[in-house]
Amino acid sequence: MMILPFLACQENQGHDESQEEGASEKQALLIGLQGKHPLSSISGFSGANTMYDYLQEGDRWIAKGSSIHHGRRTPFDIELDTREYKILDGLQVYVKNDLSIDVLIEDSVVLSFPYDKRGPFIQLSKNTEDYVLRIPDSLDANSTIINDVLYIAIEDEVSNAKLSPIDLVIGISDAYKLTYNLLENKFELTLFYADCCDNAIYAFKNQN
Repeated sequence: MMILPFLACQENQGHDESQEEGASEKQALLIGLQGKHPLSSISGFSGANTMYDYLQEGDRWIAKGSSIHHGRRTPFDIELDTREYKILDGLQVYVKNDLSIDVLIEDSVVLSFPYDKRGPFIQLSKNTEDYVLRIPDSLDANSTIINDVLYIAIEDEVSNAKLSPIDLVIGISDAYKLTYNLLENKFELTLFYADCCDNAIYAFKNQN
C-alpha cells in the first residue's frame, strides 16, 4: 500500500527534472542566438493549389509562383513594389539580451514575446488536433523543444491589423507560430489561416 505514493513521487520528480532540463536547454540556445536574424526566404501555399516562393538572388529579392491549370502546374512571376521590398529587406527576428524576442520591420516591432523559461506563449481557441496546419498534440505551456523544434509562440484569432504589415503572401492570415528549427538552424515564422490550409513560412538566417 505504501508503494503507490512513492512511485507517484518518483514520477513527479522525473517530470520536474525533465522540465528543468528543457528550460535550461532553451535558455542556452537563446543565449547563443542573441542578435538580429534577417529574413532569408518565404514559401507559401494558398487556395486549391497555388504555391509561392520569395527568394534572394544576391542582394535582390525575386518572387515566383505556380498554380495548376488544365492538369499542369504553370509558373508565373510576381512583381514586387516598393512597400514589399521594404518589408522583405527589413523583416528580422531579434533575440534581445534578456532573451525576449521581437519580430521587427527595421526598428518597428510587429510581434513581441517576453522570455519564459517554462515554455511558449500559447493563445489558441481550439484543441491542437483541430487545426489543418500541424500543431503537436503534446504542445502546452510547459513545452520547450518538440521533435527538434523550439516553440516560442503560437496564437490564433489575431486581428488583421496585427499581421497585415507582414502578410505578403496569403493576405488573410489570422494566426501565427514562431519556432526555431534546431536541425536547419533557423527561425521560422508561419502565418496561416486557422480554418483552412493557407500558410506562409518565413525563414530567418542564423547570423551566429
